[in-house]
Amino acid sequence: MLARRDDLKVVRRHADLTREVVRPLMAKSFTRRVTVFAYELFSSHPPLPKDLGARPDPLYEKVDPGRLVPDPQPGFAGGGASTTILRDLETRDLCMFKDRDEINLTLATQAIDALSQPLRAAAATVVAAVLGVETPAVRLVEYAGRLGSLQTIVTGTRDLSKLSEKSPDLFRSLIRTEEFAQQRSDIWVLDRLIGNLDRQSHNILVRLLEKGFELIPIDHDLTFPPVRRVRPLLGVRPYKPRRVRRETYERLKQLAADPSALREGLAPLLTEPEIEAVVVRLTDTIQIIDNTIAKRGEAKVFF
Repeated sequence: MLARRDDLKVVRRHADLTREVVRPLMAKSFTRRVTVFAYELFSSHPPLPKDLGARPDPLYEKVDPGRLVPDPQPGFAGGGASTTILRDLETRDLCMFKDRDEINLTLATQAIDALSQPLRAAAATVVAAVLGVETPAVRLVEYAGRLGSLQTIVTGTRDLSKLSEKSPDLFRSLIRTEEFAQQRSDIWVLDRLIGNLDRQSHNILVRLLEKGFELIPIDHDLTFPPVRRVRPLLGVRPYKPRRVRRETYERLKQLAADPSALREGLAPLLTEPEIEAVVVRLTDTIQIIDNTIAKRGEAKVFF
């Protein structure tokens, strides 16, 4: 069921928790491993399918290391040891390369291993495009003899956690707007379909415009578990929107009526059980919205 009301205190508590607890823990690889170990050991998880399916072997595009050169950015906190910040000398864009062999995080209870995480990030962009949610493109590349993902860094943005810390008044004014609620509800739909285990305030970017703003979700490595019900990582508080966009709901209905294009887009990146779980979660998301409409009426459910 959708949330009964907009709880701004929950949003602020989530941002505070991320800033004060989760991000410092995740900044230390050892502590991060301990946190994940606790999640694996003590959280209850639905059983995995007996047959996890064969992982596709996608083509990694070979990129010119002479065009993409290291360009470290002071204060950039993302990625850890697996991440290299690069500058595209032709477009001048900043990019983030994640070396799949340096990723040290696996989630056995969710059948998410390190080598598959670039594929999962790329698959999330497929679902986001279908839903009309903006998220940076992710390419599977071979860079300097290493395989991984390459993502353009969205400049001129701040994440929600930093915004709440550095500009609390602006943060409070944004989260009170209907536009924030609409865009955040679209991210909720995306996260439900991709089975995102790790949606936190620091992986939603805010881009301020002359009129209004845009929310841009990022960091979709820990996604697409082959299960119907997803248990988020420890410290991640699931978001529940009060309402959803009618346009988004109609897209979901159309997608459920014929998911063949979605399956085709995901087939080069995910296993069959992972794709099937997306379709099941799609149906469940529609059912949640339908049940809420039956209880409250359309006027209180749709923007």
